[in-house]
Amino acid sequence: MLSPNKKLTEKIVVGIMAVSGSVTSLAVLLIVVFLFREGFGLFGRPDITEGYKLAVNSKNPVDKMDPKTIKLVFDQGITNWKQLGGQEIKERSELWQGHD
Repeated sequence: MLSPNKKLTEKIVVGIMAVSGSVTSLAVLLIVVFLFREGFGLFGRPDITEGYKLAVNSKNPVDKMDPKTIKLVFDQGITNWKQLGGQEIKERSELWQGHD
């Protein structure tokens, strides 16, 4: 038979393990809810986030770009204005920094 101290210790350990399991389950549940909420939020956003602006030098002959072209520029699929009908640039950074 267990002594009263061992019974008390056993009950405390069992209680701590039960609380630990509950806290862990709650944490996992909150993480899953957060990730799904963030994931579903991605589908409701426009392709170009509000607050971003695309500025092009007024001397640049490229005057119109559709959203797919803009995405290619930002994803660096287009690295030279010549690909869009503009002037050829020697350095890739000029596409981002502009040139006069």
